[in-house]
Amino acid sequence: MNQSLKKFVIVVSIASVGGYIGHILNLPIGILMGSFITVAIAKISGLKVPPLKKKYKQMIQMLVGGLIGLNLQPDIVSLFFNHIVPGLIATVFHLLFAFLIAYIFTKLFRFKWLTALSGSLPAGMSEISIVADEIDVDVEVVMLMHLFRISLLILILPVIIKLLLL
Repeated sequence: MNQSLKKFVIVVSIASVGGYIGHILNLPIGILMGSFITVAIAKISGLKVPPLKKKYKQMIQMLVGGLIGLNLQPDIVSLFFNHIVPGLIATVFHLLFAFLIAYIFTKLFRFKWLTALSGSLPAGMSEISIVADEIDVDVEVVMLMHLFRISLLILILPVIIKLLLL
């Protein structure tokens, strides 16, 4: 087995174990966070594996796009037209708020503009990591910002919902 394939198998194995542990421990988005944390620990501890080449990242993007496409049903067209206005309004407000947060982060924490914006956008970790990598920002900072945001939302949101329903 050549070296790059061996390293790939090692990373996939570490990620799989971490994802399984995250799932078993019921971590927020456990599979993603578990694999992220275990691979990050391995990398920080000295695992010498370079980031994936662009062509492999693109293949993973195609796979993710296909998986998302599999979730769509024929009735999505009518749902789309029934929800386009609220969806656009929510998007505009999300983006305005993300721009405001990014501006504050650039002033208070001296983040680069695109890193602050990428870290403030309302998106999933896997999606934003792809975008962040494409626009050449500090992917680690962006991922940490999203990790904190998602973890806190998953921990706090159920409590807020219970309080609102009382």
